[in-house]
Amino acid sequence: MKEGLGILLVEDDTVDVMTVKRAFKEIKVTNPLIVAANGEEALAYLRDEKKL
Repeated sequence: MKEGLGILLVEDDTVDVMTVKRAFKEIKVTNPLIVAANGEEALAYLRDEKKL
């Protein structure tokens, strides 16, 4: 993956988010992780920010 490109994770379970973060750290993924709790938040992020 290119460094600096964000990864959008759509997940409402805090434990699952922590698991993904831990896994990314273990495999040394340095891309920023953007967490949206639901589809509406994800779409709002994609419409407004467009940082992916």
